[in-house]
Order: sequence, then C-alpha cells, then structure tokens
Amino acid sequence: MHREFHIGRDQRLQDNPRLIEACKGATSLLPVYDLDLTISRGPHQIAFLLDSLRDLQRQLRKHGSDLLLRIQKPAVEHVQWYNAADTMYRASDLPCSLSSLPDVFTSFRRLLEKNATPIQRPLHAPASLPPLPSDMVYIDVPTPDQLGYHVVQCDHRSAFPYYEPRWGAGESSAMHHLDEYLTSHQIDTYKATRNGLIGTSFSSKLSPWLAVGNISARTIAWAVRDYEDHYRANDGTYWLWFELVWRDYFAFRGRNLGLTLPASIQNLDHKGFQSWIAASTGSEFVDAGMNELRLTGWLSNRMRQVVASYLIHELQAPWQWGEAWFAMQLIDYDPASNEGNWRYIAGQGADPRGGRHFSIDHQQKMYDPTGTYTAYWR
Repeated sequence: MHREFHIGRDQRLQDNPRLIEACKGATSLLPVYDLDLTISRGPHQIAFLLDSLRDLQRQLRKHGSDLLLRIQKPAVEHVQWYNAADTMYRASDLPCSLSSLPDVFTSFRRLLEKNATPIQRPLHAPASLPPLPSDMVYIDVPTPDQLGYHVVQCDHRSAFPYYEPRWGAGESSAMHHLDEYLTSHQIDTYKATRNGLIGTSFSSKLSPWLAVGNISARTIAWAVRDYEDHYRANDGTYWLWFELVWRDYFAFRGRNLGLTLPASIQNLDHKGFQSWIAASTGSEFVDAGMNELRLTGWLSNRMRQVVASYLIHELQAPWQWGEAWFAMQLIDYDPASNEGNWRYIAGQGADPRGGRHFSIDHQQKMYDPTGTYTAYWR
C-alpha cells in the first residue's frame, strides 16, 4: 500500500506516533511537507522552519527515505497536521472529555495532578522506513532566498541565536539542548529565572524546537522525570511540567473550540498598532521588546505579556492584530498557544480575572530596574 505522510509539525523521527503508524503495512511511504507561501512569515520564522525541514530531510535520507517539499496549500484534510500541536498528554489520558474541558486552567491542572493517566513513554524512532515511490524526484529543501524571501540575519544579541549550530533547528540540536539543560542543572533554577530578559540561559529555550516538532513534549517530560529520579524534584522541575501543561491546555482548547485564523494586518492605518510594530510607541521598555522581536524572531515570555498588554490596553488595538503579528514573526509560533495567550491577556480566554492589564512602569521596575534590557535593545 502506497501512503503519503504529511510531516506537518512533527519534524522528527523519535517519538513520532503518526510516522510509526504510517509505516505499518505500507509498501511505500512518501514523506511530504506542503509549504503554503500565501501565509505571511517573517524572515526569522521562515529561516528556522526551512532549516528544520532541511535537517529532517538529511535524517530521512540516512534511513533510505527523503522529504518531498511541495509549494502549495495543504489539502483541507491535512491542515490539522500543520496547525495542531503534539501534546504531552493524549486526549485519552485526560480525566475528562475534551467537550467538558474546564474553562479555567487551574482546574485543568488540578484534575491532571489528581486523576490523569501517566504520560505515555516516548517511542523509539523507526528502525527502518518503507521505500519511496519510484516515480518521484526529490530536491534539496530550498533556502529562504531561493523562495523569494528577503533574508535578514538574526541579531547577534539574540537570546535564541538559531544561526549558531548549537541553537540550530533539527532533532539532534533539540535533544542535545535538552541533555545539556538537565546535566548543567539549569532546570533547578527555572522557576526563579524564567522571567529573565537577556541571555540564553534564563529559561529552558525549548519552545522553538517544540513548535516545529523537532522534539516532543513527552520526551521532555520523561527526561525531567528521569532527572528527578537521579537527583530530586524541585520547584524548577515542577514548573517546567507546569508550563508544558499550559501548552497542552491551549492545544486541547483549540481542538475543542477551534482556532481563529490570524487576522490580516495589511493596510491597517491604526496609528497605535503601526507604532507598536515599528517599535516607536514612546514607551522605551515596550519598544525594546518589539525591536528584539523584529531583529531575532524571539521574545521572552515576560516581554510577550508586556508588549501584548500595552497593545491591547494602552493602544486600544484589537488583540487579533497582535496575535497575527506574533504569528508572522515568532520562530516558536504555535497557533494554539499564541491565540490562547493573546486571549488570556485580553480577558477572553482561560482567565477568571478578566484579562491582564499590566502597569508598564511596574513591569520595568520589576524586571529591568537598571534599564539594562531597555538599553540593550534600544
């Protein structure tokens, strides 16, 4: 039986249940990725995505297979594989149905802690892959400039310098980073440092690899569990699981309620929004964050909340515009998490307190008291 396998956001060989299932009974298997060029992508996002696909193509070729990159929209029946996130818990592991998912995250987390089925153990990569169809021609995954994208180099100050091999896209980089993060014991201080703004070590930095599926959330969760067995559980290890649960919650909400397509932000004449994306709002702290995003495709979780709150509550712009801008720019763009977090700040999502309106002055005093970050990205 000949089968097509849409890689989508599962760009790895290890712990890829869909790939293993596709291999069963297949006389030939065609791994494909449909790249929709009508989707607006910033220069850093497209660079990271193509690097990931290029790495996957190399791995598939080592296994006697290949990757067929097609410039087209995915068929309707395949779109889910390009949008939906692979989750740490399976839907069948949950102590509730998706239709009865709690409206508040804290209730969901407590349900998991008390009643969830244990997280499934990660699966090994297939020992072999079915042969490719004999009538196909495979070319190397192109570079951004070959596809007509304007190439922009990532700024050397980036907290996620994906242009360096150590931080590059791909499964081996993701696994190496996870191993280094744990063996260096950085995870022990994760809760205390996760709101940092500068540098590569204040948070786990796993999200770009998770976003394209170079590593699965299950792989991370089991590695953390092994770490706790060898050393001890602590606030840092718990909080990393906690953040992965947030990611699962947004993914399950997206499956249950559906996701809103990112808004079109072309030809918008809202002055506040235009100043926001141009980093010219006049708020030095906010503008520093927007500069970092534009120059690197990355922004810390704390700064994402700060700039989102400013756009929604100070500039009175629709949250959907901010969500769409993030969807274009972030190298770790995850549709469900991006929408979920923007709704959270706007008070339309999993938030019992009606949104998050941050005092920008207070945030700056808390997280950039000496103005180091503001000066760094001025």
